[in-house]
Amino acid sequence: MIPILDERGEQTYNQEGKALFKKTKADVELKDFNDLQIWIKPPGQDKKVKVAVWWLIERYIKIDTKEGDIIAFELNDAQIDLYKELCLQKRAGKRMRINILKARQLGMSTFIAALYIVLALLVPGQKAVVVADLAENAKKIFEKYQFMYSSLPEWIRQAIPLKADNAHELVVSYGTRKSSIRVVTVGDHAGRGTTCQYLHLSEVAFWKDIKSVIKSLNQTVSTKNPFAIIIYETTANGVNEYKTMYDNAVGGKSSFKAVFYPWYLDRDYRMDYWGFELMDHEKKLMEELHLDLHQIAWYRFKLNEMEGDLDGLRQEYPSTPIEAFIVTGSSLFPMEQVLKRKAEVIGVKYPTYEFIWDKKIVNEQGDSITLVNPRLSPKSLGLITIFKEVEKGHPYIINVDPAMGGEDNFVAQVFDNHTCKQVAKLCINHNSNYQWLGEQIYCLCRYYNGAFLNAECNNPTGTFILEVAETCGHHFIYQDNAVDTLSDHYEDRRGYKTKTSNREYMINLTVKAYRDDYQMISDYDTLCEMENFQVVRNERTGKEKAEATSGNHDDHVTSLFGIFLARRSMIQTTLIDETISSEQKSYDELLAERRMLNRQKRIDENHRKEMSDQWL
Repeated sequence: MIPILDERGEQTYNQEGKALFKKTKADVELKDFNDLQIWIKPPGQDKKVKVAVWWLIERYIKIDTKEGDIIAFELNDAQIDLYKELCLQKRAGKRMRINILKARQLGMSTFIAALYIVLALLVPGQKAVVVADLAENAKKIFEKYQFMYSSLPEWIRQAIPLKADNAHELVVSYGTRKSSIRVVTVGDHAGRGTTCQYLHLSEVAFWKDIKSVIKSLNQTVSTKNPFAIIIYETTANGVNEYKTMYDNAVGGKSSFKAVFYPWYLDRDYRMDYWGFELMDHEKKLMEELHLDLHQIAWYRFKLNEMEGDLDGLRQEYPSTPIEAFIVTGSSLFPMEQVLKRKAEVIGVKYPTYEFIWDKKIVNEQGDSITLVNPRLSPKSLGLITIFKEVEKGHPYIINVDPAMGGEDNFVAQVFDNHTCKQVAKLCINHNSNYQWLGEQIYCLCRYYNGAFLNAECNNPTGTFILEVAETCGHHFIYQDNAVDTLSDHYEDRRGYKTKTSNREYMINLTVKAYRDDYQMISDYDTLCEMENFQVVRNERTGKEKAEATSGNHDDHVTSLFGIFLARRSMIQTTLIDETISSEQKSYDELLAERRMLNRQKRIDENHRKEMSDQWL
């Protein structure tokens, strides 16, 4: 319950002199969330009592509104949800780590300030550090802490008197022990080289060198402390390193829980509806998010303020986490379709596997490998994700994009050639056991009806993977039609090389396929990389190239290129069953026939050129 205050921000009383309070939404929704508690000794009591943090915030902390009024801190919907998320992590035995993506002005930094006032200042020997993007914002945040401390009841301030209140730090005394809250800017690096229990990183999407700075700051909080809290809190800033961090959190690849708070959670974002005709996107908001006309009227007012810039409005006041990262101008893939597909698959969980076998037999010459009884085995963190099970009679294509070292991923995409849809992928980081990976690829080919196999062979890894698959008995492999410019002969090479001459062609094939069917991709990671795959300008040379933006990967995207390159030349054969037997020979014969025709075509072209030269 929050105290009812008068116009001066003072407690009001009834005629009998009893303090007046008002029941709040938190009283109902947080009554069972007692995971965050501290000990306090109220006036007139001999013993300490354990009290929930949210109750202390609403009872004792006041805030200064934009209108200049002093009011009791009543938790709004977004703040209640954040408190629940912290409690649920602690209840599950996890470390409290939250990554908040939000619309502007939802009061998240104010709530975190109130949270840290209670947890840090009201408990002996605690330290909280807040890191802001700009000095101006750091000043505003610190002023919130100063006001909240000054608004605490006098009996609390007497128990924890201020020992320091300078430009960026509050320090209170517990006799020989101290507790403190420090607010700094990211450029000062003032949060490093120390330890704290509570860390708040504000507007991290606008920091420079985001990943390395955050990695360093996170080390200041002990992972062994079950009561410690780290919170990232930011609005979006386009496609940058923060977006990758948020996507990783959404995909379960981070110790942080990703949460999103849209604009319409703010109860003040409402206006009287003035009878305007609804646009299509407004109708969609009302239908999908169950918004009312008063909220839509506020949204239209903000759109008019931004002179009709809908993308800008969505970035500042997103309705969904996908909208928050609106990218304009440089994306090769159609962003509207990518964002729509991401929204469709963001919560879908697909099974993951690895192939196992009973025994591996290698012949004496070492040129033949037999895997006995290969089969899929469910793994919680398996390298193979299956989006759609194999269908009898369907031809499939697999393309491998081998890791090039460093932080590159080894990725293989699997597509149904009839439907042109992604059905599976194989992805692994930093693995040099390419023999085992080649055997996994062989099994994947066998599982998907003896799939047509392709691989990028710019480095020896791709060639080696194809050789392993062939040694295991798979011969349905893409044959590059490239011509060696020195010998003027066709290169007898499996797989393909990505070169300046064919890269743009493969990109265009892939982009066109996605424009034709935006639902062809089911993998969230692939969609995220498609979003990051843009025309990037090299500031040093002035040249532009389609690639991943700084700090991001494009392995999932480039692994699509070989799919559509191979698809153009794939022999359209309907398989009767997945067993590879004498049918494999017919594939080799057909491929050999195709190579022979291509060589003859080249000979004919050379002959015509010679005749033309003689005539000239």
